Parts: sequence; C-alpha cells; structure tokens
Amino acid sequence: MTQTTNPPPNTKETQNHDDNKQEEEEEKERIVLIKLGGSSITDKATIETLNDVMLEWIANVICSASSNNNNNTNTKFIILHGAGSFGHHMAKEYGLRGQSHPAPSNTVSSRSSSQLQREHSMQGLAKTRLSVLRLNWEVCKSFIHKDIPAVGISPFSIPCMQAHGGDSKGSMSNLARVVRDSMDAGLLPVLHGDACLYGDRSGILGGDTLAFGLGTHELLDVDEVIFMTDVDGVYTSDPNDDIVDGDSAELMDVIRVDESGIILSDVCASGSSHDHDVTGGLRTKLKASADIAKNGIDVKIVKCGSASAVQAVLGEPIDRGTIIRLDPSS
Repeated sequence: MTQTTNPPPNTKETQNHDDNKQEEEEEKERIVLIKLGGSSITDKATIETLNDVMLEWIANVICSASSNNNNNTNTKFIILHGAGSFGHHMAKEYGLRGQSHPAPSNTVSSRSSSQLQREHSMQGLAKTRLSVLRLNWEVCKSFIHKDIPAVGISPFSIPCMQAHGGDSKGSMSNLARVVRDSMDAGLLPVLHGDACLYGDRSGILGGDTLAFGLGTHELLDVDEVIFMTDVDGVYTSDPNDDIVDGDSAELMDVIRVDESGIILSDVCASGSSHDHDVTGGLRTKLKASADIAKNGIDVKIVKCGSASAVQAVLGEPIDRGTIIRLDPSS
C-alpha cells in the first residue's frame, strides 16, 4: 500500500494571501464631512467675534477621533464651516445673498446693471471674503495647535465657481479633487462658505450648499455628513416658542425622505433667528440634508459641544439629535 503525503503548504502563497487580506482590511476608509455652523463657532450677534471655547472643543474632538481609529477603519474628515459673524454682517450690508440656481443669462453684462451697482457688489464680495478668510485662518490655527495639519481651501479660488455651486463647468468637481488630494496627502481640508461671482454681480455660496455638492460627489465617496449647530436638532415646532398650539416643541429623532428628496415628516423649517443671516437658515439646511440623504447618505444634526456630537464624530449611535435618512420603502 502506497502512502500518499500531502504536499507541503506553499508558504509564499499563504503569506501573499495573508498580506492581501491585511491590505484589504487596512484600506477600509470612512469619510466624514462635518459642517460647523457659523453660529456655533462665533458669536453671531457681534461682528467678527470668535467662540474660542467651541473652536478648541472641535479641535480636541477631531484630534482624539483621528488618533483612535479602530476596527481597521481609517477615518478621514472634511471640515466645512459657516461664516457666522465673520461674513454675514458684511454680506448683508452689501446685499449679497445665498443662491441656489445659476445666474440668469441676462444678468451677465446686462445693460440694466449699472457700473456703480457692479462696483458696489464687488466691494461686498471683497470685504466679505476678507472677513470669512480671517475666520478660516482661526479655524485652521485651532487644529494646527493640536498638531493636525489643517489647510484652508476657498471655493472662490476654483475656476468657474459661482455663488449657486453646481458643476456645469466642472467647478464642484475641481473643488472635490482638491479636497481628495488634500486628504490623500494626510491633510485636514478646512473649507468655508464663501462670497463668489454670480453673473456680473456677486453672491454667497453657503456652507449648506457646499455640503450637498461635496457630500454627494463621487470623488469623495462620503459615508456620513454631520451638521453641528447651536441647537440639538430639528423640532416639530420652533423650540424658541415655549408653547405652539398648546403643545411644546419636540425633538425629532429621525426624519425620512423619499428618493426624490421630499421630506416625509412634518417639521419646523423656519428661517434663521439671526437678522443678518443671508444663507436661509434651517430651511436651507434641511433642503441640503434631504438632497444628501436621498443618495443613501445619513445626515446627523447635533448640537456643537454636546456628547452626541462626539458620538456622531466617532460613528457611534447618538443619544440626542436628528438623523435624516432615505426611507427604505421609497
């Protein structure tokens, strides 16, 4: 009887298999876009006044989250902040508004737009940008002080970028590419709402509009979007009113949207409580969140500085806040 023996294992193939398996595990990536509300990181009632406590808090949270990646997940962050008291006051003074649609073709070199009006609009653009760039510098500085290599990125600098956002001329794709390259290089991209050209005038490209444009772009493949605001989330009615029709405002845990981005719940979507806000407040935030969520990306709205905000950053279930997500039955 001939005894057969199994051939010795191919240790090289086994090693290669193990290396490939390990490489696959190491390549698991989690991309999180965090939109910091301007009212959270500044005193929005007082022109160009920082909320230093909140800036240090978010820098500490990102520092901790970046150094505590687990489950073979490499979490990378994109920071996007509003202008708060560093942009809205100046924008309102010069009549710059948030835009959601391309400028009508008849506004470009329109004879009805006087040279004086155009010059006034460009003065507003320049002064608003100067103000918001100061804030972006401060935000980047707060991260750099924690040894996080943050780099400021301005939408205005992207060729063909207009105040409504959009990608008809590749501007949002170019911005997404800059963000992607920055992350791949180990940098923390820090973007901001900006004043941009809008036809032959200027307007505001708000942070919420940017959150949608970047949060759904295929180059970035964002897994989650977090809105950090000065309230706990979205309520059934204005929480600033103690009683509405006999009922107090209740925080909504989940808001579902259909595949068209239509919100399937009754929510309070009043505008900003700040008179100088030029970007639409909660209504714009909800629209952007719904448009993100319809793509299957969860959006979490939490209070900046809260335990739930930390949980959201770490990818843990949140105790208090609002999640906007695609309805599975739609």
